[in-house]
Amino acid sequence: MSAERLSGNRIDALGRRLRDSPEPSQDDLQLLQELLAEHVETLDQVHLALRGLGLQPHPRLKSTDTIIEKLRRERHTLRQIHDLAGTRVVKRMSLSTQDELVRSISNACPGAQEPIDRRVTPNHGYRAVHVICRVDGRSVEIQVRTLYQDTWAQLMEKMGDWYGRQIRYGEAPLDPSASVGEGTRQELFDSLQLMSLQIALLESAEEGGVWQEDHPVRKFLYNMRATLELPEVD
Repeated sequence: MSAERLSGNRIDALGRRLRDSPEPSQDDLQLLQELLAEHVETLDQVHLALRGLGLQPHPRLKSTDTIIEKLRRERHTLRQIHDLAGTRVVKRMSLSTQDELVRSISNACPGAQEPIDRRVTPNHGYRAVHVICRVDGRSVEIQVRTLYQDTWAQLMEKMGDWYGRQIRYGEAPLDPSASVGEGTRQELFDSLQLMSLQIALLESAEEGGVWQEDHPVRKFLYNMRATLELPEVD
């Protein structure tokens, strides 16, 4: 990594070149790696705060391809992408407990901004609460998810690997009429969008004290966690 941190103007210029170049140069790709390395310092500070709350975060840096894809799709500047570095916190919890956890994280993490509640405004079915922490001009996005929200998101990620990442943004899967089980890829995608709403209703019912042990959505989500070999959640 270069001794001097990248300035805002250099970051924005880099983002424009990455967005507009059919084939980014090796120098620009190296510069992007230097920028990501700078974000690791902020990520370490955020993880220290999260572990101080007894949480087990799951960190990640955005890949080069994903960054360029987002620059081209959303026409953001590179500085406007707040999740170059991110981490995920998942717990078995109710919606009210999720709210309390978000408040605790916001109070504990450096430079925390107003949380973004994707439960109120889901992003193509994706539901969670995000806390953006910003230190010395570098951001880390903390995704706070319930077990149900995380299982849906992980399943959508896997489907994106199989049928094209564009499905995460509401677009049709590759070869939508291709058969999957007893239906098509498009029908499977549509069913997952419906399931996001069903999860919201399930969590709302449980928040109100209504617990149905054999609820089909809950059973499906637990089976999916086992099938995808997702980690155990407290």
